[in-house]
Amino acid sequence: MMLSNIPRFKIDDILMAIKNNEFFLVAQPQVNLDTYELVGFEFLARWNHPKYGVIAPFHFIDLLEINEQCYLLTLTLFERMLQTIQPLDHTKTAIHYSLNMSANDLTIEGFAKQIGHLINQYQINADSIVLEVTETAGIFSNQSVANLRQLSQLGIQLAIDDFWTGFSTLETIRLNVFSEVKIDYSLTSQLINDKASMAGMNAILQLCSDLELRCVIEGIETCMARGILIEAGAKIGQGFLFDKGVEEHALKEWITNYTHSQYSAKCDNATLLLSEKELRLLELRPHPSWLWDFNTNKVIWANRSGVKFWGVESLKNLQAKTFNLMSYSVKTRLKSYYRRFVSGEAEISSEWDFYPNGRHKKVFCIQIPAFHKKVTTL
Repeated sequence: MMLSNIPRFKIDDILMAIKNNEFFLVAQPQVNLDTYELVGFEFLARWNHPKYGVIAPFHFIDLLEINEQCYLLTLTLFERMLQTIQPLDHTKTAIHYSLNMSANDLTIEGFAKQIGHLINQYQINADSIVLEVTETAGIFSNQSVANLRQLSQLGIQLAIDDFWTGFSTLETIRLNVFSEVKIDYSLTSQLINDKASMAGMNAILQLCSDLELRCVIEGIETCMARGILIEAGAKIGQGFLFDKGVEEHALKEWITNYTHSQYSAKCDNATLLLSEKELRLLELRPHPSWLWDFNTNKVIWANRSGVKFWGVESLKNLQAKTFNLMSYSVKTRLKSYYRRFVSGEAEISSEWDFYPNGRHKKVFCIQIPAFHKKVTTL
């Protein structure tokens, strides 16, 4: 439905919808990026409006927060999540179940106590629950910190949502109650064409590694993004590449039927590795980028910067170029990638230091076993 068809709601409309049980949840899978092992779900709020259909949080969360009533929806959805996961088999694998909460929820006295009461009521292991909160100045109030510490003491895991986009990131970490950070789509979506976003991603991943924080990356939509993130050291991700979301009533069956191959097949076929959109983004990169085919030991596509980097006049000349005179370090690195392909990897993406003719260059590379899709200069 077009956003223009949805009116601006009043707070009473939303509160009545909560009372009438019109809100529901969609669970988006979180997977190990390398193995596709299922590691968790994030439960996302939706409003099933009797007139306008399914409505996203954009249309109701802000109004609830402004009126300091968001905790009512959070508690309702939290109980609904517990009802959904209660009948699941929790013995086969350690799956985490995440739900967003508003920073305003933390300002409510007794909020953590109500969360604890619901966990006890449904007899769910607290350590399988993750509550995500976006960084704002409000989480540093005495009441908010007290609620955070009480939630942590219950055994619930806490995550910083939209990491690095909020307020005083390092101060948030220093509260020593968070075990996870979430990287937002706004950063993930810019990895190909924005050097600052890639640098930011690398910095966050390094920080998480140093502090032993779990890092979950949102908004992964393409095989290329997955490959770049794996090369950068990312472990866990979610996004449309894997699944847009499973409605709560279908979750048990979905988990029962889940297989790694239903995801891995999307990226195992080399013809799916790069879309025309991705090639256009690579073409716009100011840094040299190219595609290397191990079957022919040749560059089969490069952006304009890549063509210039290799010192030739055109992509056609580059495709005809022999690489027998590559430096030892380059050959060694490419051979190491080849061994990774032989072991089963479908794609390797990386950004690394390169030294043609003794000159230092920073280069973005994509290596694939074979690239069957016809590509031309864009």
